[in-house]
Amino acid sequence: MIINAAATDIIVLRGLDIDSASATPGLNGIRFLAGAALHVEDCVIRSNTGAAPNGAGILFSPSGTAELYVHNSTINGNNDGIRVQPTGAGVAKVMIDSSAIENNNLAGLKADGTSNTGGSNTTIVNSSVSGNTNAGISILNPVGGPIIKIGVDGVAVANNGLAGGLRAEGANATIRVGRSTISGNGLGTGIFSGGVISSYGDNQINGNTSDGPNPPIIPLK
Repeated sequence: MIINAAATDIIVLRGLDIDSASATPGLNGIRFLAGAALHVEDCVIRSNTGAAPNGAGILFSPSGTAELYVHNSTINGNNDGIRVQPTGAGVAKVMIDSSAIENNNLAGLKADGTSNTGGSNTTIVNSSVSGNTNAGISILNPVGGPIIKIGVDGVAVANNGLAGGLRAEGANATIRVGRSTISGNGLGTGIFSGGVISSYGDNQINGNTSDGPNPPIIPLK
């Protein structure tokens, strides 16, 4: 499903089962190119394994400023579960709540700054990002990439691969985490090439094959 709407359009997808198993490899469950906002509610999105740059349950790649809201949805069996990757000067604002992003072949939730100058800001709350083969929640930002932020609150990040339950790679890549459990991953926290992971001091980061560096504590406000 490709969404290429007018800059003022708000699109709502509700109660859908987007299953590409019968058309393997599915390119993407949902690919968003343009519009004001996309709401994905009570949906199942699975089995999209097309070759890169495709293969996402949701590929959110606006060329302008756009918002994504994912509520009470299950995203599994794709390459990346949700990939946030605006193009050009596009800016992505993302909110995910009460959802399961599990058992994907690469990352569960990935924010990517490749070919982008606008950046993205993602918040995920009260959800599970678990059982993904590569990373759970990750940022990949190339040299000179934009500001990319992910806020994690009340999330189970469990049983992901060696890339890390939480992974921040590249300058201007920041993950802030609170009230969350990071356990059972091949690597708990992975910080590379100037990335930053900060903790509000109320997380459980243990029981990983390697817990990784303890994130610095930042104060609650």
